[in-house]
Amino acid sequence: MCASVVAIYAWPKRTWALSPVTGTKVAQYNTVAFDLDGTLLNPDHVINERTKQYLRELSRKGVRVILATGRSLPACYEHVRALDLDVPLPVVCYNGGCGAMFPPRPRTSPEAPFPEPEILFEEPLPRKERERVLALAEEGGVLAQYYHGDHIYVVCKTAEHRDLVARYAKLAGVGHTHIQSYEEVVGLDPCKILLMTDSPDEVTAAGKECFADGSVTVVRGSPPFFVEFLHPSVCKGVGVKRMCQVLAQKLEGVVSFGDGDNDLEMLQMTGKGFAMRNARSEVRTQAPNVTEHTNDKDGVVEELRKLERSGQLMAE
Repeated sequence: MCASVVAIYAWPKRTWALSPVTGTKVAQYNTVAFDLDGTLLNPDHVINERTKQYLRELSRKGVRVILATGRSLPACYEHVRALDLDVPLPVVCYNGGCGAMFPPRPRTSPEAPFPEPEILFEEPLPRKERERVLALAEEGGVLAQYYHGDHIYVVCKTAEHRDLVARYAKLAGVGHTHIQSYEEVVGLDPCKILLMTDSPDEVTAAGKECFADGSVTVVRGSPPFFVEFLHPSVCKGVGVKRMCQVLAQKLEGVVSFGDGDNDLEMLQMTGKGFAMRNARSEVRTQAPNVTEHTNDKDGVVEELRKLERSGQLMAE
């Protein structure tokens, strides 16, 4: 996690408006940013129909929607298509290691394909650090997922490794590229390396000890069967900040939602941040706000409707 970001963070100045309900002064927001797994996605890893319809309504009103996820870019495609907004959709992926803009689907026909996304920024893991992460995985007998472009490279040596790969493929809806050795790909710049494990707290601790010099950002994954290793300047909060700079969007005008350890910087850096009711207690206690409902009960929609009714959420 980007601890330095949180340590020096000062709550942002906000834009104010009068509530149409009470007539009192309230903070105003015009952009919403969402984590995917455990937040915008339900426990079946899809977006509820009610949530899709509401976000399309918000988008048509001029409220900007941003996706901010630890997933790879290819693992976002199906959810971008499911939302099917009429405007370009900014996506922060790899926990802030990459930012992309998805153009809207052409409305010439229902079967029209989605255009390829435009990469706006990337921050890959440096060569020396990626070699150290792979060495840590080898030492612990842990499977590494090596991300580059549209590929997730893996070297499966055990039945446990193969089971973890299958679980991740089901979770993210992506395939893997199987190779014989990581030497085949270590020359390719990865936006992240992910270590797969059913002991995430142990691997997280080992990673933070190994990179106590701050040369790599180590993040406990959500769901908890992997640990992520990123460029030291990368975290989701910084990724959202970079995306807002590209969009000429004030960070204090953003409402954000997340459920994982990797979401905390984003929740603390934006104008209003919500941890999901289904988040770990450690996340809920550190987040500025907590949703009333879980991701299975449209928790995101319920909070946004409250903000919209109070006049706090509207287009500029």
